[in-house]
Amino acid sequence: RKDVQVHISALSPGEPTTISPGIRVEFRRVNGLRGPTAANVYLS
Repeated sequence: RKDVQVHISALSPGEPTTISPGIRVEFRRVNGLRGPTAANVYLS
């Protein structure tokens, strides 16, 4: 597992704006300007 940056703009519409410990996160990993970044983020 590797860390990726998640920007609030990557969250899908209607998703909460806070990611708490234990929340399952689904995303597409893309290469951003500063390294791995999450896109199309869904919380479940």
